[in-house]
Amino acid sequence: MNVKDKNKKLIIFGAGGNAISVYNVAFSAGYQISYFIDKEKKEKNFLDIPILGELEEIKNFDEYEFALSFGSNFLRERVFNDIKSKYKFLKFPTLIHRTVVLSLGAKIGKGCIIMPNVVVGPNTTVGKFCILNTNSCLEHDNNMSDFSSVGPRVVTGGNVIIGSRSYIAIGAVIKNNTSIDNDSIIGSNSYLNKKVENNAIYYGSPAKFIRNRTKEENYIY
Repeated sequence: MNVKDKNKKLIIFGAGGNAISVYNVAFSAGYQISYFIDKEKKEKNFLDIPILGELEEIKNFDEYEFALSFGSNFLRERVFNDIKSKYKFLKFPTLIHRTVVLSLGAKIGKGCIIMPNVVVGPNTTVGKFCILNTNSCLEHDNNMSDFSSVGPRVVTGGNVIIGSRSYIAIGAVIKNNTSIDNDSIIGSNSYLNKKVENNAIYYGSPAKFIRNRTKEENYIY
């Protein structure tokens, strides 16, 4: 594991379940995690690191970089927009675990969290503030839009499009040349071989339409 760089200081927004995974990736990338920010938490520490309620409690917080640990795509986007409306200068680096494979021509947007053993295929583009969970694989020429995410062990074929805030759950497989529109969910262990419209839930093998959903509807329980 990389040695922490004292000049790479990170503050993580959110101290929930996904925060430990973000911490792990940041540590692997050489960051020193200084604080968690979470006004909902009553505890004063998480992973032996102080939890603060507000960013203003930290002097010179402009000297830090920042990460969002919220697993919910809608919530992650909402929190980011709230933060940027108050603090336009904050820096959100992309955090990439040292075991990740980035292929020729792959592009990763700012603020992404790329977990251990992920493979990003040739000419694949990942937008801003996406999450690629452990052992997932995006094959060649994929396009993953802002604030979307894939669960552990997700595999996509070539030329797959994933819309903004959409989520592909644990172990799902997406056939090549398939597109998923915005704010949709593909259930765990599904096999998707057809286009998915906006705000839809698909599940099964092969995946079938289950119902429509609202953009803000929670899918993490």
